[in-house]
Amino acid sequence: VLSVAKKYWHPEQFSIVVVGNGKEFDRNLDVLGPVKTLDPESGNFVDQTAQAVKNDDSTKTQKN
Repeated sequence: VLSVAKKYWHPEQFSIVVVGNGKEFDRNLDVLGPVKTLDPESGNFVDQTAQAVKNDDSTKTQKN
């Protein structure tokens, strides 16, 4: 079993899928590695840089 596991089991190729509202998670998921956010409506990955700017702008708007 070990020889087969070593041949076919490649942890560096694994993905962790987390579903839910990221604002409600106990910890920042970046500790697990690179994080990609998928838009559930479009099925496209969200540009994290643009999303951070958008969130920052909406926070400023809400304060005014």
